[in-house]
Amino acid sequence: MWMVAAGGRRRVVLATVALATAATVGLGVREALRRGQPIAIVVHPATSVRVAPYGSASAAATVEAGAALLVDRAFGGWLEVHRQDGVRGWVLAAEVTRL
Repeated sequence: MWMVAAGGRRRVVLATVALATAATVGLGVREALRRGQPIAIVVHPATSVRVAPYGSASAAATVEAGAALLVDRAFGGWLEVHRQDGVRGWVLAAEVTRL
């Protein structure tokens, strides 16, 4: 009788270990992706973050020199960027320095 109970506990322990392992791997992958994302530093004061990659697009926000932005992709002379505080849009590549 106790062998049946021990087998049930073993399954619970194995399931718990498997779940913890999967969660750890998932968090590790997420952190690796975050660390691998390129960063750009704004070098021009009052740089406009635009809603589209062209000069006449409206500015979604303005960021000051020294601000760090995460680069999502490049298109022509523009970079699509975002910050953790919700700022998202396009900046001229000439107005930032990529790290």
